[in-house]
Amino acid sequence: MKIRLQLRYPREPELVALRYNPCLDFIGITKQALLSYVNKTEFHFTIPEGYAYVKKPLVLYINLDEKDCKDRQIIDMLHENKAPNTTFVRNLLIRSISNDISDIYKDEKLKALAIESVKD
Repeated sequence: MKIRLQLRYPREPELVALRYNPCLDFIGITKQALLSYVNKTEFHFTIPEGYAYVKKPLVLYINLDEKDCKDRQIIDMLHENKAPNTTFVRNLLIRSISNDISDIYKDEKLKALAIESVKD
């Protein structure tokens, strides 16, 4: 199963900042958040500060292997959800951020880089 995520700065600047952060693995964090949700356990992460953003594609795919036991649990849960998978994943990730991210909304470099990505 593939989940296509298209991140948009105007809609979720915090996820664009997460995607552009060279210290974090966006797909790995997404899978951890999904598995924690399935297992009904807490999952939180922080977005590190003090780094230069690295431009990456804002369209990405979360690949879940139906043969993998953990991925199978995630797939089953997603099939039960009534909300679109992309909406569910975006909201789950935003709720999992544990540090103060108010600076993201004021970051001109992030905004410029995200706008530049859309033009590419």
